[in-house]
Amino acid sequence: VDVNLIAGGGGGSSGRVNAGQAGGGGGAGGNVTHRAGIPASILGATETVTVGAGGTGGAATNIANAQNTSGANGGNSSFGATPWVIASGGGGAPSGNGSAGYYGTRGFFFGGPGGNGGGQATPAAGSAGSGPQIGAGGGGGGGSCSTAGQFYAGGNGLPSLGYQASGGQAVGGTTAGAAGAAGAAGIGIIGAGGGGGGGAGNATGNAGAGGNG
Repeated sequence: VDVNLIAGGGGGSSGRVNAGQAGGGGGAGGNVTHRAGIPASILGATETVTVGAGGTGGAATNIANAQNTSGANGGNSSFGATPWVIASGGGGAPSGNGSAGYYGTRGFFFGGPGGNGGGQATPAAGSAGSGPQIGAGGGGGGGSCSTAGQFYAGGNGLPSLGYQASGGQAVGGTTAGAAGAAGAAGIGIIGAGGGGGGGAGNATGNAGAGGNG
């Protein structure tokens, strides 16, 4: 029996409110695991299959000077109650200064980490998601805004195999309070990407929500 598992991507975090604050971090892509040749004789008549869901992006916020709202981790996928095979979900972007999510520990092809939100030190564009090119791409980080009210663009999600844009692009940051894009479903054995981070808000508006994994 051959088993192929694709885990859920992590959610991106929201942006922060107030000029000069960081954009949200991108969520990490879910891992992929393949195991071939499991003897049918050791398996039951039926086996439990768990499909990991994508992590929810951090909710938009209008609370001044609060931390980024964190994105949820992507769910693990598994085969068998034991289980026989596991693929770890991508990490959601945590709260605090636009930090990105990181990939899980169990898998054959690991998902890519998300990009950091821009403006952790000085106002800047969000970083692009990264990864091994064959696994699920990480989501891009959201852009920040300067004290003068200039908004910076979000980073791109990483394409898988050079053409499948599985990591969500962080469109947030090009305008005030724009949300990060969700990770896209992959093709073949490629998993879903991490969600994009939300853009930074301004002193009087909402910060954008993170994209879902």
